[in-house]
Amino acid sequence: MRHFKKIILFLSFFLSFANSCLAISLPFMDKPKVRVSIVPGKQNSGEITLENPSDEERHIQLYLEDWHYVPSQDGTKEFLPAASLNNSASPWISFSPADFILRPHSRQRISYTIRMPEGSLGGYYAALFFEIALSKLEETAEGTAAGIGLNVRIATLFYVEAEGTIKRTGVLDNFKVENAGKDAPLSIKLDFANTGNVDITAGGTFNLMDRQGMVVARGEFDKIYTFPNDKAQLTGIWKENLAPGKYDLVITLDFGLALAELKIGKGGPVVTKEAQIEIGTGGRILSVGELK
Repeated sequence: MRHFKKIILFLSFFLSFANSCLAISLPFMDKPKVRVSIVPGKQNSGEITLENPSDEERHIQLYLEDWHYVPSQDGTKEFLPAASLNNSASPWISFSPADFILRPHSRQRISYTIRMPEGSLGGYYAALFFEIALSKLEETAEGTAAGIGLNVRIATLFYVEAEGTIKRTGVLDNFKVENAGKDAPLSIKLDFANTGNVDITAGGTFNLMDRQGMVVARGEFDKIYTFPNDKAQLTGIWKENLAPGKYDLVITLDFGLALAELKIGKGGPVVTKEAQIEIGTGGRILSVGELK
C-alpha cells in the first residue's frame, strides 16, 4: 500500500510538471524549413535566428539527424541518426555555434553551410535540432525538494536539391469512385507513386459537373507527403446527396505544394484528369468511366 502511494505521488508530480511545462515559453526559430538548390560541387550558406521570449535563460544544444515520412504519408515524420539514410544531407551541413546559453529576451544567430559533393542527384534531407534543457523543482508532500529534467527539441528541416538534376514526377493509378448508398459520402480515390528524385507534397481539388456544365459538387483531396519511391493514396470526400444522372468529374492535382508553401516559383507540375460517372437513385454509383 505504501509503495502504491509512492507511485501515485510520482505520477501526480510528473503530470503537474508536464502541465506546467506547457505554459513555459520556448525559444522559436525564424526558419522552420530551409529549401535550397545547389550546383553539385558548390556550397550554400545562411543563418537561422533563435529567439528566447521568456524571462529565463535557456541552454541550447544543436545537432543533426536524418528524417523521412512515415508510410501513412500524412506528413508525420520519423527521425533517425545522422547519415542513416541514402538521401541524407547531414554529412554536408556544418553549423556554429553548437552549444550556447540564450539569455532572456535575446536572440542568437546560427550560421550554417551546406557543401554538396560533385555527382549529387535529386534531393537530400536533414534536420537541425535545437534541444532545450528545462528543469523544475517542486516540494513533495513529504517536504522534500525534487527535480525533474526535461529536454524539449525543435527543428529546422533542410531540403537540399542538386541544381539541374531535379525530376518532380509522379504516376496516378487505381482510380476509384465509391459509396455505400443513400446519405453515404462520395469517395474519390487515386493511388500516387513518386517516380521522381525529390520530395513531393501533392494535393488538389475535384469538381463534379452536370450535363449543363454546372458545378454541383466541389471538394479537396487530402495532402500527401512523399519521398522518391514512396506511394500514397489521394482521397476526396463529398458528403451531400446527388441527384440521379450523368456527371463529368474533373480532378486537378498539384505536385508542387511544398514549393508553393515556401513561395518558391509557381509550384507544379499541375495535372488535370477527367472521367464520367453515373449516379442512380439513392446516390448509388452505376458506372465510372476511365480517367483520362
